[in-house]
This record gives sequence, structure tokens and C-alpha cells, in this order.
Amino acid sequence: MKWHGVNVMAILRVALLGRFAVSCESRPVDLQASASRLLAYLTLSFGRMVPRSRVAGALWPDLSESRARANLSTVTWRLQTALLTHGRSDTVLGRKSDSLGLDASTCDVDVEIFKRESIGPGVHLHTLDGLARAARARSDIEIVGGGFIATGPDKAAVAKMLDYVRFRIAFYCSTAAYWGVLRPHGLEALGTKLQRYPREGRWSEMAAQIPDEVISLFAVVGTYDTIASDIEARYGGCADTIAFPMSLEAEPRALREVVEAIQRIPSAFAGYASGG
Repeated sequence: MKWHGVNVMAILRVALLGRFAVSCESRPVDLQASASRLLAYLTLSFGRMVPRSRVAGALWPDLSESRARANLSTVTWRLQTALLTHGRSDTVLGRKSDSLGLDASTCDVDVEIFKRESIGPGVHLHTLDGLARAARARSDIEIVGGGFIATGPDKAAVAKMLDYVRFRIAFYCSTAAYWGVLRPHGLEALGTKLQRYPREGRWSEMAAQIPDEVISLFAVVGTYDTIASDIEARYGGCADTIAFPMSLEAEPRALREVVEAIQRIPSAFAGYASGG
């Protein structure tokens, strides 16, 4: 693009947290699969030069070193050519005789923005590092997550399910093995308090020790008409799959509608490959 007669190089934008995508000035950059994998790998090592031997070994682990290095040279050329075709300069892809890397001043990467604005400096993202080592994108990985869900067709059904969830949370709080979950929320004292209840046979008293604010930390609560949006607000962008409780007493049509609404929540996971 041009501004006041000066050539201004467009920023290359790379998305890894959802489906892998590359764009320049809002226009998609079409890359071959091998070039996409190389760019993804280098993006997750953003701003650092990576030894060519490491890149080749990660992308072609089943080939000999010489064959993998030859493939890397070919794919590097293809990636560079594609970037030049879309108006990117030769400086985007840093190349040395023994290493490759991306110039951080010429790229915007959603992972880096996420780390900078949402997580903060100094936090080590093991998941993203693992993706880099495996030369995979976030869309290749299914994250199964979520906590408790208390739902039903009406408030009475939700209240009944909530009693069950409250007891389950109390049980986990009473078990020292789960106190690592309580610690980030400053709830160690609650765990210590509840630990003696099972030993003393005070099972019926445990649920009453769990206040609503603790419920809100570990559970999504709502009727069928709101639960899909509640789940999306809590887990959207974080988890691809959750466990959804289904009552045998629920009306099938209402249950089907809420399940379909949950399935419409956008997911970063692209799906499993078909075939053997």
C-alpha cells in the first residue's frame, strides 16, 4: 500500500489460536500445506532464529537428515515466493546458512498478542510450545474441558441439579489431592475445613459449606433457554468439547434443541481426519 508517496510494507498477520490463517492487508495468503506448516512452526518461535536442523527434524521426522534438509530448502523457497507475491518484503523470513526465523517487526501473531495482552509477560505457555515442537496448529488439537453444569428445562430442575453439584464440589474440596485447584482461588481453608467431614460421617452437612460464589467458580448454571450462551461465555475459545448432563426425564425435543445450540458454539478444533 502507499501513503504520501512512501511505500509502506503491509503487516503479515498469522492466526494460530483458531483455524490456521495467514493474511496481508485483510486478504488471505494462499499457502501450500508444507509452507503453512513451516510458517506455523516459525511463528511459534516468534522473533527467534531456529536451527535449520531442528526445523527439518520437526517437520519431517521420518526422513533422513539430508532428505529433510533438502525438503526444508524447497519449502522455504515456496514460502518466501508466496509472501513476495502478496507484497511482503524479503525481510519477513530471516534466513541464515544454519537457521531460519520470522522478523517480529513485520508480523502480527495472535498468539503473541494473547500472551502480551491477556496472560502477561513471563508466563510460559507449555501448550503452545508443544504445538511448536510438533509443528502443529491449535486447530489440530481437541481440548476437552469444562467444570460442572447445572441445567434443566425450568428453575426447579436447575435447583435440583444444583444441589447435586454443590455436594460434588464439597466432596472434591474435602479431598487433599484436589486442593491444587482451590489454591489459585485462595480456598485452601475451605478444603482444610471439609477434610474432616467424611471421616466424621458428616456427609449430609458438606454441601451446605459451599457458598454460591464457590459454585460460580466451578459450575455453569442456567435453564435450557440460556445455558448454551452461558457455556459459550465461560468456555468459548478455551475448550472444544465439554460433558453435558442429560436427564432421562427431560423432554426430548427441548433437550435436542439445547444440545444443538451448544454444538453451534464456535470451536478452534478443526476435527479429526477421516479414514484409517
